[in-house]
Amino acid sequence: MPPLSLPDPGHLPAPEELERYEAVRLFVERASSATPTFGLNDSNAKAVAMLCRNLDGLPLAIELAAARTKVLAVGQISSRLAEDFRLLKSTSRTADPRQQTLAATLEWSHDLLDETERALFRRLSIFTGGFTLEAAEVVCAGEGLEKDDVLDLLTSLVDKSLVWVAEHGGAEARYRLLETVRQYGWEKLLESEETDEVGARHALFYLLLAEEVEPGITSADRPKWLKRLEKDHDNLRAALARSLDAEAQAETGVRLAGALLWFRFHHDHVSEGRRWLHKALSVGGPPRSDRPHARPGPRPSAEPDSWTGCRATRTRRALD
Repeated sequence: MPPLSLPDPGHLPAPEELERYEAVRLFVERASSATPTFGLNDSNAKAVAMLCRNLDGLPLAIELAAARTKVLAVGQISSRLAEDFRLLKSTSRTADPRQQTLAATLEWSHDLLDETERALFRRLSIFTGGFTLEAAEVVCAGEGLEKDDVLDLLTSLVDKSLVWVAEHGGAEARYRLLETVRQYGWEKLLESEETDEVGARHALFYLLLAEEVEPGITSADRPKWLKRLEKDHDNLRAALARSLDAEAQAETGVRLAGALLWFRFHHDHVSEGRRWLHKALSVGGPPRSDRPHARPGPRPSAEPDSWTGCRATRTRRALD
């Protein structure tokens, strides 16, 4: 089944109107069945909306989460699910074994994949907030998976509802894994011991993207390039965190923190940018100015004069 309709937690209607959203309505029905005293009210409406959104509107996930209202408040369910979605284990002894847990349901779907589909699926879990075909080809190819095969394999995963097409319009399509599905894929990636290699390719791809876009942010085309990076803001954050926490990727993290300096400045993420720069400089010292020639996307207009000079000096000044 596709995800159910969801409210925007930032613009919630009154509790009595929330149940017009399918995900909330399903949660309330199942929670009321498990806990007859449960009801949607001012004190729990936002928590219920956030929980349904964090579960991506997946019917099975919502049903299993609602069953936990017997022993946990909605806010407790949300916080625990953020750490381990296996909390969604069913307590029913009569349920179909394939429905006993969300993990079991995903395991059943995973077992139907061939080896190359499994490889792509688990490697796609490295992305957060979506990805393009080009990103999937660069980051996920290798170790038995050919770049030319990624499109067909990705199409197969879309057909099997393990990957969703998030955007059809624009210059290129974007894809994503629902968060609960991504968490399952991440566990498979950890089991495969490919995390370091795939993580390094992910960080390098987004470093090259950031360095490609960087000059355009100080040009007349600024809105265009800010929008391009905003689409992958979650991936950029993940790449920064992963590379700065891994000694072998420290230089990538340092360069990425520097390349995102003007993006943070013009996109009102100044405080966050300063935190990343502080961490980058504490980990790897001043960023290097040398860059590889390969680029993952179209090159913006020529660098403006204001962009010349030492990256380390600019980074230090940004922190002063």
